[in-house]
Amino acid sequence: MAVHQVHGRIQSLKMHRA
Repeated sequence: MAVHQVHGRIQSLKMHRA
């Protein structure tokens, strides 16, 4: 039930790696 938390972390990492 922590899909939203994982999605937020992945997006943050992707934005940081941009």
